[in-house]
Amino acid sequence: MQASSHQDGGPDNRHTPLSVRVLDRISSPITVALGAAFALTFGYLLGEFLTGRVHRVLAGDEDSLGTRATATLFVLIAYVPVAHLYLCRWTEGHLAALRASFGSVIKFERSAPASRGAGLLGAATFLLLFMIFPILVAGSAQWTFQFIAALIGGTAFGWLAGRFSVCMVKDALRMSELARSLPSLDLLDLDSLSPFIQQGLKSALLTVIIPAISSHLSVSPGNRMLAASAYLLIWLVLILVAFTLPVQGIHDRIRREKQVQLRKIRSEIRDVKEQVSESGNEGAGGRLSALLDFETRLERVREWPYDASSWRRFSLYLLLGLGSWVGAAAVERLLDLAF
Repeated sequence: MQASSHQDGGPDNRHTPLSVRVLDRISSPITVALGAAFALTFGYLLGEFLTGRVHRVLAGDEDSLGTRATATLFVLIAYVPVAHLYLCRWTEGHLAALRASFGSVIKFERSAPASRGAGLLGAATFLLLFMIFPILVAGSAQWTFQFIAALIGGTAFGWLAGRFSVCMVKDALRMSELARSLPSLDLLDLDSLSPFIQQGLKSALLTVIIPAISSHLSVSPGNRMLAASAYLLIWLVLILVAFTLPVQGIHDRIRREKQVQLRKIRSEIRDVKEQVSESGNEGAGGRLSALLDFETRLERVREWPYDASSWRRFSLYLLLGLGSWVGAAAVERLLDLAF
């Protein structure tokens, strides 16, 4: 994809998805997304009611999986543009914070442009997993209202999710690359690296919500077990990428700076030890003590910028998906007992 750029190094707004540009002009995009999710889902369920499928599902004549899956698609169609919007906003905020700390070495000011090719890939992947493959297995397709709604909703969700995912990865790569161009780091004061940490945590949160919303569909997926497993695996990989890739560059920098400084300080320690053993110089003894203390502090510097609280937050994010799955399994069991 070729993206034209402004003088500030950011992508042209024309490469931002239309849905994101529209939401960016609204004061409360989350409220709009909730309203859109309700309207799309209600419209779909109304169509299912009018065609009689809701009655057949409630009567136990048909499985509810198709209806639940398609309704979930429309919720995701409303969520993904908001996630993309906040990804752009947060990325640009983190770049601004880095520019304030490190100056003009930060080359970019805006989030990476979206790719139409990524949208096509996302749509094709979703349709292959959940529409084309099941048809090949079944040998035919029934062009019901639910099938047509799933086809339209799946294409739209795949398009939006593909563009969001590629934008997230590109932003993460840019943050990682920026870390390699930073001036010398103060390993004993890594507070200025907070934007890298926040990029990883917030990107992971925005990403993990997508499988959390849809993980209930993996409960009794029927003949779509393989597709559901592949779908969850793709999102698990993207969650790990969202969390680790933005800090990969700064991790490499910290490790390299730490090794360089430790080699230097240990060389000085050897020299000072020789001075102490040869002359018994009290000044050299005091310097040796300070050098040993500094060596200990350097050894304790963590090479990954994430601290214990960051890892706890990421673990809680992962529990969102697990909680959704457990809740769905419990509801499914209660419905089986009730009906």
